[in-house]
Amino acid sequence: MNSNLKELSFQQVDVFSSERMGGNPLAVVVDADDLDTSTMAKFANWTNLSETTFLLKPTVPDADYRVRIFTPHQELPFAGHPTLGSCHAWLTLGGKPKQPVVIQECQAGLIRIRRDGDILSFLAPDLIRTGHIDNDLMKRVMSGLSLSPEMIVDASWVDNGPGWMALLLKKQRGCPTRPSELPEYFRTKGRPDCTMFGGRRWCGFRGPRLHRRWLRRPSHW
Repeated sequence: MNSNLKELSFQQVDVFSSERMGGNPLAVVVDADDLDTSTMAKFANWTNLSETTFLLKPTVPDADYRVRIFTPHQELPFAGHPTLGSCHAWLTLGGKPKQPVVIQECQAGLIRIRRDGDILSFLAPDLIRTGHIDNDLMKRVMSGLSLSPEMIVDASWVDNGPGWMALLLKKQRGCPTRPSELPEYFRTKGRPDCTMFGGRRWCGFRGPRLHRRWLRRPSHW
């Protein structure tokens, strides 16, 4: 082993769950300021998790820490569960916020993270892309989700960093309306994740994966 290599600690945390191995896993590398982009990308590819983050010293006075977010294939300016998981790791390592809220610095800017006991929530950054989805890309999305054009009421970019699209679907027989129905539905149907909102179903799509995480801007923030 090369004795000149610096050892860094990292945590693997569960996000969106209070149970072990019950949430979205995230690898958080601590004190990663000496790592270059290539090394971060290689490590994120090696972990093979949906995202890996690297905690760094902030570059602006208001921030408590800085984070870089990588998938196995690319860097993201912002993403939700890496934000919450990174903040949790920073706090468990003894981080003390300068303000009543934690301020995370990332490529999308400064993200405000509120603590309520053990629960963390964040004010999502503004959208960087909205509106029409290119027809060729929509064809790929429909193919990947086994959707036909007549099943889609509307589609739009809702991208604040990770590359989100939103598809409004017509009600389909057999599509689950409650989270408890999803595991059996996936096992038997292998269909996309759908969630009921006001009588219609929204699917959130990013890359090859589907999510049910939707955040609204609190009126008092």
